[in-house]
Amino acid sequence: MQGDVGPDELGAAGAPGVTGPGSSAVAYAECRVSDVTRWGAGRDTSVLTASVHAVLAAVNRSGRVSS
Repeated sequence: MQGDVGPDELGAAGAPGVTGPGSSAVAYAECRVSDVTRWGAGRDTSVLTASVHAVLAAVNRSGRVSS
Protein backbone atom coordinates (compact mmCIF):
# COMPACT_ATOMS: atom_id res chain seq x y z
CA MET A 1 0.00 0.00 0.00
CA GLN A 2 1.53 3.29 -1.03
CA GLY A 3 1.87 5.88 1.71
CA ASP A 4 1.93 3.27 4.49
CA VAL A 5 5.01 4.14 6.53
CA GLY A 6 4.37 2.20 9.74
CA PRO A 7 6.28 -0.98 10.52
CA ASP A 8 4.51 -4.31 10.91
CA GLU A 9 5.64 -6.21 14.00
CA LEU A 10 5.85 -9.85 12.97
CA GLY A 11 7.22 -11.40 16.12
CA ALA A 12 8.62 -10.53 19.50
CA ALA A 13 10.29 -12.25 22.42
CA GLY A 14 11.67 -11.06 25.70
CA ALA A 15 13.48 -12.44 28.68
CA PRO A 16 14.54 -10.99 31.98
CA GLY A 17 18.25 -10.97 32.67
CA VAL A 18 19.54 -11.51 36.17
CA THR A 19 16.77 -11.06 38.75
CA GLY A 20 16.84 -8.40 41.43
CA PRO A 21 16.98 -4.62 41.70
CA GLY A 22 18.48 -2.94 38.64
CA SER A 23 18.34 -6.16 36.61
CA SER A 24 18.07 -5.88 32.86
CA ALA A 25 15.58 -7.33 30.41
CA VAL A 26 16.31 -8.25 26.80
CA ALA A 27 13.70 -8.05 24.03
CA TYR A 28 13.80 -9.09 20.38
CA ALA A 29 11.44 -7.90 17.65
CA GLU A 30 10.92 -8.95 14.04
CA CYS A 31 9.51 -6.07 11.97
CA ARG A 32 8.68 -5.48 8.32
CA VAL A 33 8.97 -2.01 6.80
CA SER A 34 7.74 -2.01 3.20
CA ASP A 35 9.08 -5.34 1.92
CA VAL A 36 12.16 -5.47 4.19
CA THR A 37 12.06 -7.75 7.25
CA ARG A 38 14.64 -7.32 10.01
CA TRP A 39 15.23 -8.35 13.62
CA GLY A 40 16.21 -5.92 16.34
CA ALA A 41 17.24 -6.31 19.97
CA GLY A 42 16.93 -4.03 22.96
CA ARG A 43 18.05 -4.13 26.59
CA ASP A 44 16.88 -2.04 29.52
CA THR A 45 15.79 -2.40 33.14
CA SER A 46 12.19 -2.09 31.86
CA VAL A 47 10.75 -4.84 29.64
CA LEU A 48 8.56 -2.25 27.92
CA THR A 49 11.51 0.05 27.17
CA ALA A 50 13.61 -2.90 25.99
CA SER A 51 10.78 -3.84 23.61
CA VAL A 52 10.59 -0.30 22.21
CA HIS A 53 14.37 -0.32 21.67
CA ALA A 54 14.08 -3.68 19.87
CA VAL A 55 11.40 -2.38 17.48
CA LEU A 56 13.39 0.79 16.81
CA ALA A 57 16.54 -1.26 16.14
CA ALA A 58 14.67 -3.47 13.65
CA VAL A 59 13.19 -0.43 11.87
CA ASN A 60 16.59 1.27 11.73
CA ARG A 61 18.13 -1.89 10.28
CA SER A 62 15.52 -1.94 7.51
CA GLY A 63 17.25 0.99 5.86
CA ARG A 64 14.00 2.92 5.48
CA VAL A 65 14.55 6.63 5.02
CA SER A 66 11.52 8.72 5.93
CA SER A 67 10.72 11.84 3.96
